[in-house]
Amino acid sequence: MPHDVPGDPQAQWQALEEVPSTHYDPAGAAAEADYAFADEYVRALDEGRDHLCSGAEGRHVMEVLMAIFEVGARCCQVNMPQVDRRHPLTVWRQEAALPAAAQMQRPYPEWLAAEDRRLQR
Repeated sequence: MPHDVPGDPQAQWQALEEVPSTHYDPAGAAAEADYAFADEYVRALDEGRDHLCSGAEGRHVMEVLMAIFEVGARCCQVNMPQVDRRHPLTVWRQEAALPAAAQMQRPYPEWLAAEDRRLQR
């Protein structure tokens, strides 16, 4: 059960008004999120700072996710950054003498379609 459910009067969520990029063209081929990402990139360059979605932030997010997997499997505390940077799911499959996981298709639209089939959506 999630701790906050949007629309629940007991929830702590606050709805925010969407602010589209001034350069976004709804009739164009690009998604609005692409424009927001690019706008943030330009602001970061102008302000001499990292992008909010920088590689360093992405690495930190991956580190946390890998630690969550590790804690869940091992039921123990995990130090970060982790020394063993192999993917924990791959390690667990090896330890359980399971075959390697099947490779998923790429590019992303093909992978997404395969996931939809797998999940029977």
